[in-house]
Amino acid sequence: MDGVAPHSITAELAARASVVAAADNSAETKQEVLYVQMGYAGANIVIVAPHPITAELAARVSLLVAQPLVVVALIGFGTTGDLTTRKRELAAFLTQTSHETTGGWPSAPDGPYAWGYCFINKQGNPGDYCVASQQWPCASGKKYFGRGPIQISYTKPSCHDVITGQWTPSAADTAAGRLPGYGVITNIINGGIECGKGSNAQSLDRIGFYKRYCDILQVSYGNNLDCDNQSPFA
Repeated sequence: MDGVAPHSITAELAARASVVAAADNSAETKQEVLYVQMGYAGANIVIVAPHPITAELAARVSLLVAQPLVVVALIGFGTTGDLTTRKRELAAFLTQTSHETTGGWPSAPDGPYAWGYCFINKQGNPGDYCVASQQWPCASGKKYFGRGPIQISYTKPSCHDVITGQWTPSAADTAAGRLPGYGVITNIINGGIECGKGSNAQSLDRIGFYKRYCDILQVSYGNNLDCDNQSPFA
């Protein structure tokens, strides 16, 4: 499964996973596997990093194959750095994708941050999001808005490098207030709208989700959670 893009799990693959897991039941393998299963609005997400499949995970997959299921296998995701760093990266990923798919509201049961992964498509009436060219014409009647939990445009630092402490801000970054911390991830994803404008509802929502997931994972938040005073990346 090296480098596997998100994909659906079939009953056949789940059965194969069960066989693989039965052959390797070591405690070491179980400790190497970091996964989170979310089950909001019928959508189940299993994040595996790295990707050995344990008996426990295979059993969960077997129970869920009748429902939409996505597996994300990313080399280095959730396995870089010490335990605190790994937990923060997982929290940051779940946070940003929860914010982009949330169905919560201020008085929602269990709070607004318990309602991530409610939607799989952009809500409202999005524009066409297509710039026609001779090579890549726009199909009539079609729209090209994001269909998934996250969309990143242009060349910016790696979110993985930021959250794992491998990103070193340049002099220009420091002058722009872009210092290592969760706030830079928000800047990478949507800085042009949310950053450098003081406190705002969108940024606060991302921070609220982040704190919730950090609390669940029993890890501290780290520094520089907001991007209120950061200039957006050009």
